[in-house]
Amino acid sequence: MKDNLAEKTVENLNINREKVEEGIEKQILVPEKEHIRFNKTWAGIDRGTSIFSDGTVVHGFPKIRRAMLLRPAIQKHFPREVVIEEKMNGYNVRATKVNNQILGLTRSGLICPYTTAKIKEKIGPGIFDENPGSQEAG
Repeated sequence: MKDNLAEKTVENLNINREKVEEGIEKQILVPEKEHIRFNKTWAGIDRGTSIFSDGTVVHGFPKIRRAMLLRPAIQKHFPREVVIEEKMNGYNVRATKVNNQILGLTRSGLICPYTTAKIKEKIGPGIFDENPGSQEAG
């Protein structure tokens, strides 16, 4: 699994194999049961970015300063799309659908079983069905 995820990291994030191996060695890239996650911001990739075995990449959230004016802040930090991170159960989470399965990821990229269950209960798959091009919802 670790080698497959490392390959997906190389393919999807355009990082060379040696750099990925170095990241795993330094524990910046942490192999989890179902995915690899970035433990720190590294090589231009935000902390919490997760790569799943099917190649799905769930990006971490960049640190941005408090926005005084919303429009310029969104244009500067989110040039293509806006994805919202929501505070749930006391910490920030991201909801994503990977391999037809809804998951709740913490800001650091850990899969939280309790949050996953709450997302399924409160949000359900509808948000992903309504936005088929999107893999993340907040």
